[in-house]
Amino acid sequence: MDFVLPERPIRMRLLAGRGHYEAVIPALRSARTSVWIATAS
Repeated sequence: MDFVLPERPIRMRLLAGRGHYEAVIPALRSARTSVWIATAS
């Protein structure tokens, strides 16, 4: 079965170093639906 989900507005930022901890932990604590974390190497 093929389908396309509707687009959702998201907030997105590029984080590095200590910024990961300082931004991600509060986001996790205040999330109502989900927190999407993507990494690249």
